[in-house]
Amino acid sequence: MSIKIVGKWYIKTFNKVTKIIKYQHNNLIKNGIKGFLFHGVPGTGKTTLAIEIGRYVALNFGGISNPKDYNKYYQILDCSTLAHARYGETEAHIHKVFVDAINSKNQGIDFSVLIFDDADGLFITRDYGNKLEAWYIGQINVFFHELDNLDTSEICVILTTNRLDLMDKAVIDRIYSIEFPQVPIDILCEKLKQMGFDLNFNSGEIKKLEDEIKNNPIKYKTFRDVEKKVYDYYITNIIEDDW
Repeated sequence: MSIKIVGKWYIKTFNKVTKIIKYQHNNLIKNGIKGFLFHGVPGTGKTTLAIEIGRYVALNFGGISNPKDYNKYYQILDCSTLAHARYGETEAHIHKVFVDAINSKNQGIDFSVLIFDDADGLFITRDYGNKLEAWYIGQINVFFHELDNLDTSEICVILTTNRLDLMDKAVIDRIYSIEFPQVPIDILCEKLKQMGFDLNFNSGEIKKLEDEIKNNPIKYKTFRDVEKKVYDYYITNIIEDDW
C-alpha cells in the first residue's frame, strides 16, 4: 500500500495504530482500545496520519481501490461543525455518527474509523466552571456512552487536537494518547521531495527549495510551513509561466 506519510516516527506510529486495529478486528476483541488521541502543536501531521489510517482500513478491510470510496470506511468529523448552539442538537449528531457506523455493517463495511478533528472544540475541559457545565454535560455524556458501548472489533475513534490543555480530562483518560513531536528538518525535507515529485518539479527545483528549508530552521518548523512554501513556488514559477 502506498501511504502519504514520511519519517520513521510517523511510519512507526502508523504501524502501531493499524496493527492494534487489525488485531482487534481479526480476533473479535470487542472491548479493547477504544481509540486514539493525537495531540501536538499545529502542523505536525496529526490529521494527515489519521486519514492515512482510515485509508489503510478501506484498502485492507474493504479492498477499496478508488479514493472516492474511502469515506465508506472512515469519516472526518469537524468538531466545530458538530457543536451546535441549540440544546440537544450536538448530542443527537454525536449519537447519529456512532449509529451510522454501526449500521454500516449491514452495507458490507467491516470496520469504521471515526476521526474527530480539532476535538478540543467539542470536548472542552469542564474546568471552565458552571457556565460551561449547563450546555456541555449532555454532549460529553452522550459521547462517553457511545464510547463505552463501542465494539472495538468494528469501530475505532481517533481524536486530534492542538490544545491538549483544553481537552476534557475524562476524554483523555478513556483513549490512548499519542503526542506528536516537533517535526525534524530531515522529515520536512522528505515531505518537500514527495510534494515536489507529485507536482512534477525537476531535481534542481527540489534542491533549491530543500536548501532554503535547511538554511531557515526557524521559519520552517511544520508540515504546513513546507506545504505553503511548495505551493507558493508552484503557483509563482509553474502555473504563472503558462499564463
